[in-house]
This record gives sequence, structure tokens and C-alpha cells, in this order.
Amino acid sequence: MTSVISNVLLPFVLALLLIHVLTTASNVKVMSINAIHAQEDNDSGTALNCGHEELNITWTPKDFCPDLHITFRIHYRVPHYIDGGFINASIHYHADPNPIVEYADDFDCEMMQQFGLGCPISNKAVFTLTKTFEDIGQLKPYFGSYDVLIQVWNQDNLPLLCVNISLVILKCGERLDNFY
Repeated sequence: MTSVISNVLLPFVLALLLIHVLTTASNVKVMSINAIHAQEDNDSGTALNCGHEELNITWTPKDFCPDLHITFRIHYRVPHYIDGGFINASIHYHADPNPIVEYADDFDCEMMQQFGLGCPISNKAVFTLTKTFEDIGQLKPYFGSYDVLIQVWNQDNLPLLCVNISLVILKCGERLDNFY
């Protein structure tokens, strides 16, 4: 278990997926969208857990500029056995119910192993990760405030993850009130 925790884990995959979905629109499929709510904090961003699993995602700085770095801290307890599954993700402009990007795809053990994950993953496995992204310059064209919904199910259609994230991507030196 310790080697799994120290490797690139499922939470890191979620962070990569978020950046991937923000920077590409490939593999877009239609899906249903749930209402998104932001949770405010002065120093760090906090994701709202809309599922029942043990999940905590924070990042600093709360609002960030692509010329700097962002650090994600993720703690997650796997609620069900995983050897594949399905993911839905959508990105909305803040408070807009219509998604600007939708992503849906299935995954299997082979794909999980490409991200450094052991497979299968047993239920009750715990992942804790702190990851700093130094090079997020690819987000420069996407200044603004976004709401992101990520939902993941396992191969048996049991819920693994449901999270609402509100992100603000700033032009360096720009005021926050331009985005709310």
C-alpha cells in the first residue's frame, strides 16, 4: 500500500484530467449536468464533495495566474473495488448552467497503469498526494472563473467520486472582481 501511495495516484490523475479538460475539447460527449456550488476560502481553494466517499481536495493559491504554480493536496479513500470504470467531467463558466466543455470516457486497468496506478485497486485503499504544477502556462488563453464537475464510477457502476470545483484563472496582476 505504501508504494501505491508514494506513486502517481488516482488523485493526481484527477488533477491531470482537470488540466486536460481545460486545455482540450477532444472526446466530448453529451452527459447530464448537476448544479454546481462553490465553497469560499481566503487562502486556498476547496472542492465540494458531492458524493459519499472520504475526499478532501484543496489547492493554493485559491485564484492563480498561469505564470506561477499551483499546488493540489488530495486525500481520498476508495469506496469500492476498481478495475475499470467511467468518468464524466464538465466545465462551466462560473454560475452558467450550460457547459462549455463536456468529457465522458471509460477506463480500464491498462489505462490506469499508464498513469502509474496499480490495478486493480481494492476498496478502502487510501491515497494522499501533494502535487505542485510548475508549468501551467497552457492555461493562459483561459482566463476567467470556472465551475468543474467530475464524477467517476467503477466497472460495476458504483460511485467512486463526485466533486465540484470552482477555479479562477487570472491574468497576472489582474483584479479578482473582474471574474465574479
